[in-house]
Amino acid sequence: YDSSTERRAPLFGYLSRAGVAESGLESLLSVTKTKSRKSSAQDWLRQAANLERNKLWAHAEKAYLKGADRANALVMGGKRLYFEAKEAKDAAATGRLLHLAAVALLQGAAAQPEGAAADRLRSSAAQVWCEAAVTTVPTPR
Repeated sequence: YDSSTERRAPLFGYLSRAGVAESGLESLLSVTKTKSRKSSAQDWLRQAANLERNKLWAHAEKAYLKGADRANALVMGGKRLYFEAKEAKDAAATGRLLHLAAVALLQGAAAQPEGAAADRLRSSAAQVWCEAAVTTVPTPR
């Protein structure tokens, strides 16, 4: 609608008669088409890294998926689930989300090349798993 002069003519005519728009300003009111391009995998990965730096885990997870980086998407999913667990209202939901976070972190570690980054992810997964176990263990009465 904004880019079609023919389609907006009736509205522009009405606004012109009402004194809101002037004929000379029509060129200023038209929207020019931009030369947009489809985002590449590199664009998505760059955006994902920025979202990760800003701790926007869910958005970073989606951006990594669109950038075809499954390993980092799993890691972001694990972080997202971990922080969702911290906000959960009951212990059962917290424990379930922590277990899922640990699994996602382990899968992310398995998808990474061997090295320090994968080791850190396995360590983080183990810590989350222990936290989940403590959360879901029923307290003795």
